[in-house]
Amino acid sequence: MRSLDNKVVVVTGAGSGIGRALAIQAARRGARIALSDVDEVGLAETARLSGACTVRTDRLDVRDRAAVAAYAASVADEFGTVNVVINNAGVALTGNIADVTYADFEWIIDTDFWGVVHGTKEFLPYLIASGDGHIVNISSLFGLLSIPGQSAYNAAKFAVRGFTEALRQEMLVAGHPVTVSCVHPGGIKTAIARNARASEGEDKAVLAEFFDRKLARMSADDAAQMILAGMARGRAKIVVGLDAKVLDLLVKVFGARYQGIVASVTKRMMPKPRQIIDTLSSVNTPTKPDGRSVRWDAHRLARRAELVRAAMTAVELHGATVGMDQIAAVAGTSKAVFYRHFTDKADLYRAVGQQLAQQFRDQLSGKIASQSDARAMLAAGIDGFLAVLQKTPELYRFVVQNPVVARSGEAPVPDYISLISARVSELIAPLLEAAGLTPVAGKPWAAAIVGYVKAAGDWWLDNPGQLTRVELTESLTTLLWSGASGIAVLPQDRATR
Repeated sequence: MRSLDNKVVVVTGAGSGIGRALAIQAARRGARIALSDVDEVGLAETARLSGACTVRTDRLDVRDRAAVAAYAASVADEFGTVNVVINNAGVALTGNIADVTYADFEWIIDTDFWGVVHGTKEFLPYLIASGDGHIVNISSLFGLLSIPGQSAYNAAKFAVRGFTEALRQEMLVAGHPVTVSCVHPGGIKTAIARNARASEGEDKAVLAEFFDRKLARMSADDAAQMILAGMARGRAKIVVGLDAKVLDLLVKVFGARYQGIVASVTKRMMPKPRQIIDTLSSVNTPTKPDGRSVRWDAHRLARRAELVRAAMTAVELHGATVGMDQIAAVAGTSKAVFYRHFTDKADLYRAVGQQLAQQFRDQLSGKIASQSDARAMLAAGIDGFLAVLQKTPELYRFVVQNPVVARSGEAPVPDYISLISARVSELIAPLLEAAGLTPVAGKPWAAAIVGYVKAAGDWWLDNPGQLTRVELTESLTTLLWSGASGIAVLPQDRATR
């Protein structure tokens, strides 16, 4: 389905998170939306935020089969048709199998699995009749691999995946005009962890804080954009987020052996509740902050950010050798004002470098996350790096090739190479560990890869016109891939060579 304009889109669990983001973005694409949730307050807010010309809201518990059946008939009757159904409503539960009660197990299966079954079966006749239907069932990263302490959630999300994949095949066999997609989001910044249940002995607040701080990497808006893009392409499987893509690749490459890897990593990653509490309580937050002080600090931060942006503009206008007088002129202020917000020129230089590093990280994460196989991820990462060089060559030279000399003993250049290398290392480490190598080796691997691409990028900037970005990306990918693909070789296979 290429366009949602004037299509009727049904979204369950639309009161917050991914469901809300999907509803808002579908409305912006011209859809008529029917939204449901058990949270009526959140649902009303979603309707308001959507700005849709045609929006219907209903309180609906997807566990109630009769209620879902009546809802489907009512929506079809009101709108005259139904084109898209997104079964998004879901809950979470943390706890080991020995500790999870039967009641909690039934609660999550009833919501996360039976809710999807109810929404699918009751709306399916209307989707078929529309002549242009699409059903989207939200599974999870945990529908691709299992995680200790998530047995009930894994069971529900694996069930959604199997159910959805079978449904897609049935639609193809029968020739029905209904596309079917299964979505597997990774760590998304939503309230699902805070609203989750936990078995006795688990501290839900601590677990939610750990999820929000360590695992939730992507916004719900970005996740919704990726889901809608996958729908537009008619994809059967939509994996959302770099973390989900990497772990999906891990399972594909190493099969059942991933279970030992995940168990080992989980054991190291998951801190004891007391450790998290101690960490959080160590943050020195005043109980009664002074309002004027807070406002002044916020003003200074905003002004500093504004001056950094002006400096970046000046660099692109005047080149990498730009002086402070030129930077101040672009900012419409004086050098004295700059030095009230930066200790010296090196401090400004570091701040500009940090912004450039963030641009690199955004490009790498965004481009890599849009790919599904390892070689394509490598090519996308290289292209993302080169894209920043191509877009802001003078800024790159200012930060990398013409560093300002700072005070003795300090590194004036923000260690953006280390920042990028750390991101690449996160991709490599699980594959190395699964292949029987120490994951620490991922750090020098990543440093070598980034250094290699950086050196090639420097040559490319200094020799314009000899290779296009596409040509350079392909040549670097081809050379690097011959080494990176060797990670997937089994340890016993290497021993025989």
